[in-house]
Amino acid sequence: MNEETRGNVIGVMVIVLLACFIGIIVSYPNIIKGKDNIIGERDSTVANLNNQVLSKDSEISSLESHNSYLQTQLDSLKAPRLRMSDPNTTRTIIGGTNYGAPALGWCNENPFLHVWGLVFNVGKLPAYNSKVHVVAKSDDGNTTFLDYYITLGKIDGGYLTEIDIEIDRRIHGEPGEWMDGIFHVTFTPEWSVSP
Repeated sequence: MNEETRGNVIGVMVIVLLACFIGIIVSYPNIIKGKDNIIGERDSTVANLNNQVLSKDSEISSLESHNSYLQTQLDSLKAPRLRMSDPNTTRTIIGGTNYGAPALGWCNENPFLHVWGLVFNVGKLPAYNSKVHVVAKSDDGNTTFLDYYITLGKIDGGYLTEIDIEIDRRIHGEPGEWMDGIFHVTFTPEWSVSP
């Protein structure tokens, strides 16, 4: 190959290399722009996924709150709850027992109040230190004749216990306090959730 041909070949190669270099320089902004578009799409996808994560976190928080509410409801259903079924009372007067309204005659020397009924634990857990608070007041509610606790102890969940007791008024006050004779009796079951 002669010098001239070799010079032509090198010249052509330089022109081709220059054309390639110029082509790369000219197309480089388009390549960068394409890469920027891909990065923008990826950033948009990441932002969308982050929004989905925030939405799911909010949903999880809402579900946890609802679960906590339901757990509280479930715990309250399991918790001991005492209910008294049809409490009854009679009064004692001279000559025998008089059934009906819980009232005592003033002439009694040894009056007592006979209380009977059933106490149910409608919860699933045991009720500890169970008792029934018996309060006898005048009809107008201004005078308390009796404030007494009937101790029952532990009542397991789903079980009941029977009350049948005579409360002797002489132990809890002066018989003269019953002279009025007419009063209203309330029964309030009480308990604790631990021994």
